[in-house]
Amino acid sequence: MSKTWLGRFASRGDDVCPGFWRARFIAECPHQCRFCYLPGTYRYGFPDPLGADDVKPFLEAMRRWMQSTSCEYCRGTGTVTETGTEQDHRGELVPIPVPARCPVCRGTGGALFTNGELSDSFAPWRCFDISMRLIEVFREQTAPPFQTLLLVTKGTGRPGEVLPEELLEIEPHDNVVLSASLAQYTLLHDPIEWHIAPSWGTPDQFAALRQRGWRIRLRVDPIIQRQWLGEHSDEFVDLVQAARPERMTLGTLRFTESSYRRMAAGEPVMAALAACVEREDPEAGGHPWRVPFAEREAIYRAILAVVKSDRAGRPWDPPMEAGLCKETAAMWGKLLGGVPAVPACNCTL
Repeated sequence: MSKTWLGRFASRGDDVCPGFWRARFIAECPHQCRFCYLPGTYRYGFPDPLGADDVKPFLEAMRRWMQSTSCEYCRGTGTVTETGTEQDHRGELVPIPVPARCPVCRGTGGALFTNGELSDSFAPWRCFDISMRLIEVFREQTAPPFQTLLLVTKGTGRPGEVLPEELLEIEPHDNVVLSASLAQYTLLHDPIEWHIAPSWGTPDQFAALRQRGWRIRLRVDPIIQRQWLGEHSDEFVDLVQAARPERMTLGTLRFTESSYRRMAAGEPVMAALAACVEREDPEAGGHPWRVPFAEREAIYRAILAVVKSDRAGRPWDPPMEAGLCKETAAMWGKLLGGVPAVPACNCTL
């Protein structure tokens, strides 16, 4: 294939990120959030924007990827062999092989494909149209390995609409996940001044999606300052409770060396963002410019305390998974006791 519409992202430096497959076309995001890394990616030539005549070849390439890709850990079987025990004829426990669900692909045998990492799944219109088509492509699967589609979005970009109403008109699918950003809760400044995308949905809209059967994940990233929630705490909890996400991923403001230089030399609003971070580890690579470690830890702990249970104080059943996006191993260790074999972040199964 001459056009590299599909590619695999690999983590850099000290970022804890297991990597994922993603769509590599860019159709500019209308939200224009000031903290966004997207403008800095254009210099890498990402890569071949889809034209009207390219949609069909793209979907064909997607089908070929789905047929040829499987979980690297279990080789597409969805199961692994673990060691159990049983009693032998003498009554002694002896080890035996026991089949178990693969912890990487969670039994699907496949991989996760992300659309919206380099643009937005539901904005502008061409991305929206492609995402709706991708849902149907992933719905075609009838035999393992089963691939999973993750649609990452901050909203449709259409005037007066924050939620694609079309999603309520079509049948959800077990292998399609909606990942919604709560970017407006990442700081307390005027969202218009900072060009923060609007809320992706209201509590009623989230509840309607969940009741319809859609799998939902939430992202709060990048959080910029410690007093991130303020007077909006009740509103935030209402959204989380309505969505009942299977997973919430948290992240704080971070920059690569090149993106930090671009922000620091920019207009005052952008320079103010650069002033929120410090160079944590010059040798780290990845995102060495971060919100100070102690402040990040306090931010994460405050959010986890808010969302670990419903308003009545009852823990979620089933429990909501929590993860960190492109954080350091040191932070994973501080908050969660270490980096899991398969981190529960937005872009993993």
